[in-house]
Amino acid sequence: MNKVAIVGTSEIHTREEENDIRDSITIILKKYSALNTKVISGGAEGVDSIAVNIAEMHGFDTQVFLPKIKKWEPPTKDGYKSRNIQIANECNELFCIALPYRLTKCYHHSDNEKIREHENTAGCFTLNIAKTQNKPVELIVIPKR
Repeated sequence: MNKVAIVGTSEIHTREEENDIRDSITIILKKYSALNTKVISGGAEGVDSIAVNIAEMHGFDTQVFLPKIKKWEPPTKDGYKSRNIQIANECNELFCIALPYRLTKCYHHSDNEKIREHENTAGCFTLNIAKTQNKPVELIVIPKR
């Protein structure tokens, strides 16, 4: 079974951004058959929840990795960071959807300044973990309107 992770920004600011994210997820899912593909995500608001919702509407199996503790890296190691590593480990390929830069430029792509021109998202952290495992990854930055 193909396991496709769709992760990204949790803070959507406008209806247009949400519509663009929905369109991007729909385009991603059209590449796969619901019969042999599971969509994986992290259960956060924004891209994660929208991806699972759209996937289920189109008949895909889904798997949501929720953090046990809502902190990046608590001493118990079961927060957001651990959840994101689980997603990267479990998927066969990963898509990260980010919004244009507003407040905090993404620092997960220090090797390429141009690629950093989007808002910081932990989805990019997850993308980089999957990338180090030689899995196909794609960063989709929603155009600024």
